[in-house]
Amino acid sequence: MVLPVYTFLFADLCDYTEGTWIHGDDWSAEVAVGFQELCMDLAAEECCEFVKSSGDAVMIRTADGQQALRLARRIHAATAARGYPQVRIGIDTGPAVPRAGDWYGTTVNTAARVSKEAAPGELLMTDRARAAAFDCAELRTHALGYRPLKGLPKCRLHATVAFAPMAELALA
Repeated sequence: MVLPVYTFLFADLCDYTEGTWIHGDDWSAEVAVGFQELCMDLAAEECCEFVKSSGDAVMIRTADGQQALRLARRIHAATAARGYPQVRIGIDTGPAVPRAGDWYGTTVNTAARVSKEAAPGELLMTDRARAAAFDCAELRTHALGYRPLKGLPKCRLHATVAFAPMAELALA
């Protein structure tokens, strides 16, 4: 059976644990829930599926790579505008299996591992995700070479380099 191809985006707040230690539990709850709600709203506006959240991280499924890039740009812009900690984002494109309201498979695992490789404020993507977003005129990437990902074969990653102005992307 051939599975449909989707793009998965994982995003999480950088230095969240340290922020919890410094600012306290109320701060951490407010920031995590605010980030989750923000991502949920942005995903809905981009017609993407907000799959789940876990603490300070979110998982979102999109129909194509260009949607994922737009959403990633908007997440970065909106979190910065709200004074949240920087976000790191990882994206992969490929087949996945739905079960009980969640998604499973190598593509999902790869996107999660790629997000862990991203630096604060960075968006990293696999070759497959870059190819899926190839028609995006605003996309410029820098190849980072092959990186080991925990539990997976080495994967060639790309970092975004430049986008069109992001002022229009932040929520009012």
